Amino acid sequence: MTVKTTLLSLLFCGLPICSTAAWAASSPLLDKPVREIQLPLPPPPDVPDAKPMLTCWYYSRFMIKQLDAGEKGASELAIVPFGSGRPEPVCRDGTDSNEHVIQDWSGYFWGVKGDYVLFHADDSVNGGMGFAVFSAASYRKLHTGIMSDHSLRTLQLLAPASTRGTDPRIALPPPALLMRYRSHYLAPCSLRSNLSACWGTIRRVLNLGQAAAPDCNKAYAIQEQQAPAQYKRAAASNPTVITYEAEAVIDGSGALRLSAASPTTKCFPAE
Repeated sequence: MTVKTTLLSLLFCGLPICSTAAWAASSPLLDKPVREIQLPLPPPPDVPDAKPMLTCWYYSRFMIKQLDAGEKGASELAIVPFGSGRPEPVCRDGTDSNEHVIQDWSGYFWGVKGDYVLFHADDSVNGGMGFAVFSAASYRKLHTGIMSDHSLRTLQLLAPASTRGTDPRIALPPPALLMRYRSHYLAPCSLRSNLSACWGTIRRVLNLGQAAAPDCNKAYAIQEQQAPAQYKRAAASNPTVITYEAEAVIDGSGALRLSAASPTTKCFPAE
């Protein structure tokens, strides 16, 4: 077993490896780690064929730790800060005194931008991949969503407006994070079975400016044709998935502003 290769493209070997993560190096939007260590671990006695892997990514002020035991989703994801008198942590199978284990996300490490840590889900749903943004400073989960094809249009830090003048004792907030991506929104209703009411709900929730609902009938018709006879009528009531270009801004205090940056680009019934 190796760490999930869909995004990380990690290679297994017999000794710890220090390298730049291939997935991070291939994306100019994500910060490159200072180094990466892969540490193969001994298999548990009851699963002798397993090949668990511990991977640590070091950045300037923190380390991301991922333990992949070969099951769906990492067994452990953690943020380990260092600096300001705290020593750089060792990549090891054990709990560091400064280690903060991520409790409210299941998946894999994706990347880092500034002090923001991104994780992705352990599987896709309705053609999209779930993701989460955490603060490396507060360890809070700041934003979650479902992104189409892992495609980030924009990922950048926005410099905070200075309010301290020349007084260095007044600390500036950390930079805000701007994300633009193609979002998958699972509506609580079906545009096929209740067009007017459902579209009103979608427009209100996503704050969409477009007046006319997208035409999902062809996609629903295909699903209805493929459904067993006893489920054809029910297929029309399957919730609608809407795709659109989303813009998320997470400010230095962790507040989120989410808005639609385009009309809907696609719609289809949920699986």
